[in-house]
Amino acid sequence: MSPVLPFTPCQGIKAQREVELFIEYCKNRLDLYGSDLDWNSVRWEVASQHRRKGHYGKRLGMVFSSLGSARHRAIPMHPEYVDFAKAYLRHEMTFSGEKNFTGTLSGARILEAALADCSRDGVPRVYLTDEVVAARAVEIIDEHYSSVASRYQFGWRLEKIIAFLVAKGLVSKPFDWKSPLPPPQIGTLLGEEHDRRRAEKLPSREVLEALGAIFDMAEEPRDQVITAALALLSAAPGRISEAVTIPNDCEVWLPNDDGTKDLALRWYPAKGGPKGLKHLVKVMEPVVVKALERARRYTELGRTLARWYEEHPNQLFLPPDVEHLRQKELLTGDELARIFGWRDGYNAPRQAKHYGLTIFKSTVLIPNRRRKDGSRSQSHKEINLYSFAEVEKKIISMLPPGFPWLDRENQIRYSEALFVVPKAFFDGSHGFMPTMFMALDISAIGTQLGGERPDNNIFLRFGFRNPDGSVMRMTTRQLRHWLNTICQRGGLSDLERDIWSGRVVGAGRKGGSVNRQGLAYLHNTTEEIMDAVGMTSQETDLGPSLASSFERLPITREEFMALENKPPVHVTEFGICFHDFALLPCSLHADCLNCMEHACIKGEPEKTARIRQCHQIVQEQLRLAQEAVGEGYLKAEHWYEHQALTAKRLTGLLELLDDETLPVGSLIMLTNPFQYSAFRNAVTDRATLLGEAETLALADALTPKLSALPGGEIKSGC
Repeated sequence: MSPVLPFTPCQGIKAQREVELFIEYCKNRLDLYGSDLDWNSVRWEVASQHRRKGHYGKRLGMVFSSLGSARHRAIPMHPEYVDFAKAYLRHEMTFSGEKNFTGTLSGARILEAALADCSRDGVPRVYLTDEVVAARAVEIIDEHYSSVASRYQFGWRLEKIIAFLVAKGLVSKPFDWKSPLPPPQIGTLLGEEHDRRRAEKLPSREVLEALGAIFDMAEEPRDQVITAALALLSAAPGRISEAVTIPNDCEVWLPNDDGTKDLALRWYPAKGGPKGLKHLVKVMEPVVVKALERARRYTELGRTLARWYEEHPNQLFLPPDVEHLRQKELLTGDELARIFGWRDGYNAPRQAKHYGLTIFKSTVLIPNRRRKDGSRSQSHKEINLYSFAEVEKKIISMLPPGFPWLDRENQIRYSEALFVVPKAFFDGSHGFMPTMFMALDISAIGTQLGGERPDNNIFLRFGFRNPDGSVMRMTTRQLRHWLNTICQRGGLSDLERDIWSGRVVGAGRKGGSVNRQGLAYLHNTTEEIMDAVGMTSQETDLGPSLASSFERLPITREEFMALENKPPVHVTEFGICFHDFALLPCSLHADCLNCMEHACIKGEPEKTARIRQCHQIVQEQLRLAQEAVGEGYLKAEHWYEHQALTAKRLTGLLELLDDETLPVGSLIMLTNPFQYSAFRNAVTDRATLLGEAETLALADALTPKLSALPGGEIKSGC
């Protein structure tokens, strides 16, 4: 009797067939990754197609493993799903133009895990993707990733895959789905959180001073090349991946009207910014000139090697002192060491095994010590020999992927780049390889700035530590943040900073109005932000008492009457109002106690009693509002905010009215940062529409925060 199969609707059969046709199309019609691609392999080598800027000479694999697999112990995707994953990756990388495939691959892994969890038999069938599978995928993202940014990123990738499945008819039942995972919030520009983030992003004064000292003290080739690259990043904001790909003839001297010249560098931004010349900080020009001289001194051999292999792609480069070895078929250990740059041939057998070289045994006659009569005997000794042809083939195979192009997009060859050095250049005392080259890798720079030992930490090599004795470290991006902060202090606009830094100018990521690239570089101190918007830290302080904010505000009635340009006033139930109704009606609907144009008069018992009565009512309202917030009533926090501000203002006002040091008849006016402000609204609208980082900072500084109000943390109930 034949097995009973579950019923499959026509829509499911059609979607399943569409998935098969899609896989067949991507497998046989698309040629990305080569026509000879091993489709059934778990790992595709894609270094030539997805070269990461600044990571040169390294293998790069697209591994079709399940979610949660270890890097070196990959668990292959399910056979039912893996062909779709491969087809989708090949299709997306062909038509989307994306350079980074890791996010798309992670999204495919998450979808596989969700399909398997929602399937009765644990088989991930992609055509059965629906709202339940999408909801489970969101749960998987929450389980595996703690970062808000990572969850948002993978949620967006999942949304993109599902939209593709629906648009191409690869699911049984079409549905519309959007990721519920929110994007990371733009951090506040004030307070402890901002100060903590600022300390992480900016280099300390001690680190900057150490870099300057090391630049002067450096003598070893590797230290001089490292400090040369850091000098370029200290003269203009850029990325290390951009610095290591600049051409050898990078400097351009631009004449000025007064006969002087300014130095600029040919620069190719990695974040989509405009290509062209990067202008330098004027005082850093002599440092950059010296840095370029140093770099060229120790990188000329690397460019020579690259030119050789461009002209002789199948022939090993040999330095002049070992050129004669080209005529030999077998090499001794010492000769092999001279080709690879080792100190001697003592460890040649072990190194040969590491490189997969064949070791040939041979017996030779070795003369013994001279006898007393002057004669010498000979003895047989077994030595190791190595094939020159095999060595030549092995070293030529070390040519980096994509050779001769270091940066094909910008047409820069290895032989034309500034930071191209002999292989093993950063191995310190072990020497470098005189027969093969490498581009300066950003991982090598990162290691030298953050290692634990003197051999891989440039600060420790020169005896620099933090004031507390800990190991001094830094990242190259800290220099970029530091220069952007200096630019902001100097008054450069968002557009000028973005252009100088090589960032995308215009709309934010994925079509948003906020340029988050620029927002990440806002590191001014709280005092600097307050100065920029014309406020003091006292004016943003909503502590228990407001009395400290009004040192100059209370004046007597006589002093007011003596003013030459007195504003128009009228009497209210609490004091007097200075608003000019000829220009504008009352915008607060007679909420006098929350108005900055209202003044109370000390020494008027009747009006003071009304203020005390209002204070009691507001305290009760504040209690009820706080209970509503705790019970989760929709938008209750907004009412609590209003009552908390009113209660705080009345508390400060009564403190002044009861202050015996103030004379009777003093006029008391209180500021209200929460009051409607057309200027603040205009700034907020501009920040929302244009996404200017400087305007966003201003809008954030002008917007009062709920956390500053009394009563503890406000928790939203919606």
